[in-house]
Amino acid sequence: MIKWKSLPRHFGANPVFTGKYTLLFITTLMLIVFGCSSEEETPEKDISEPAVSVEEVAAEEAAAKADEEARLAEEARLAEEATAKAAEEARLAEEAAAEQDRVCQELSDEAEAAYNGGDFQKAVDLREEVAQQEGCDEALRAKNQYLAGYIYQFKLNDQDKAKEAYQKVIDNYAGSGYVAKAEAKLKALQQ
Repeated sequence: MIKWKSLPRHFGANPVFTGKYTLLFITTLMLIVFGCSSEEETPEKDISEPAVSVEEVAAEEAAAKADEEARLAEEARLAEEATAKAAEEARLAEEAAAEQDRVCQELSDEAEAAYNGGDFQKAVDLREEVAQQEGCDEALRAKNQYLAGYIYQFKLNDQDKAKEAYQKVIDNYAGSGYVAKAEAKLKALQQ
């Protein structure tokens, strides 16, 4: 039971009077806390229609998907062009290398014909030309450099140039089978 005498004086002892002030106090407190005011009315939003229609969203998604597909198609086209260009460049490089090998082989064959015909100076010049060609097959270059040394040694009797030619085989064609032969010939010339 409530002891009315314990209530503060300004509320008085009447429970009805106390209840009215309490209700007013709670209502005012709620208005302050929740920011509501009787002077200003909050406009109501019409939520029956969304701000963006479903059709608009679908159209935007379709447009974005189409843009992405177009971008991917363009990337695929560019990649295909780059691949085709690289393949063409590789084909042209291969053709150029094959042409260079053909020219080198023709020079080597011409050197052989000159040697067989007894024109040893022309043969040695052609052998050295093949050996100096950068695009020629490494084995063909090594062979021609060795044969130039052989011609200098045995046909032109120029021991110094023979030594130089054999040394070039050793220095420039380390992986070739002609290196061992050139070392043997060089060793024989130095004795």
